[in-house]
Amino acid sequence: MIFWSAAILAVLGLTWSIGAVVVPVWQVRVLMAELRGGSGPDEETAIRRLGGPAAAAWKLAFYRRLPLRIAPDKYSPRIFEVLGKCGPAAIPPLIEAVREEHGPVRLSAIKALIRQDPPAPEAAPALAEALAEEWEPIHCYAIEGLTKIGPAAACAVPALEKEMRLDLDAPPWACPEMAVLALWCIAPERAVAALSDSGGNYRYIAADILIGRARSEPRAKRMLLECLSRGEPLARRLLQGLMEEMLDERSREYDQEKAAFARQVLEEAGAAEVLRKHRIEPEKRAQ
Repeated sequence: MIFWSAAILAVLGLTWSIGAVVVPVWQVRVLMAELRGGSGPDEETAIRRLGGPAAAAWKLAFYRRLPLRIAPDKYSPRIFEVLGKCGPAAIPPLIEAVREEHGPVRLSAIKALIRQDPPAPEAAPALAEALAEEWEPIHCYAIEGLTKIGPAAACAVPALEKEMRLDLDAPPWACPEMAVLALWCIAPERAVAALSDSGGNYRYIAADILIGRARSEPRAKRMLLECLSRGEPLARRLLQGLMEEMLDERSREYDQEKAAFARQVLEEAGAAEVLRKHRIEPEKRAQ
């Protein structure tokens, strides 16, 4: 009797194990066949069919670990489109995919991470590692992902600073302009420091971003005023030159709103000589 009871339990356990493996794989294979044929459901419907976000993330991640002969669509971008809609449960398998060797898989995983809302700060180390990739799509999308994460991506600052300074002799895969923008979003003080560098187009990109952000962000405006009033001479001259261009009515890009902003900032920074150069008298302030 004991022998038969044990045998029955073993059979039930084996049946459950097979079902726990075979059914999810079969579900994903059917879904992927539909998506491959162009007649499949949208991502939200696909997730519901797989049992909801958490279950879908687990099933898709499990499917991707199987051999190619069992999971022929494991490298398909459509898997990552669905995973990208699964929320927090999808972050670990997506990070794992970013570190794979297969380039298109890494790219699809990075794009899915970029679509996360809110961003996934735990993905920052993997995205920072992807900056070493010399395939432009992966490289640039990794920078975009780090930009979206913001200050929590501080681990990427050294690599971004190095890339920013490549602009004079940048390899074809590099994205120095994107690196400057990423620094402004992750570590603004490092982008401000770049204004004092002695050469490189990135100085002008960094200055343009600072001035543009200062029009709507109080913190950026404070940084701009600090640079104009007490900043390093190179940074101060660069910013004053750009502000002068905003005041020049002969410029084809002259804009009254931008000119008014430039005047206000230069007045607050005490740059009276710049204003007088453009025949603008600083406003008398109440004592």
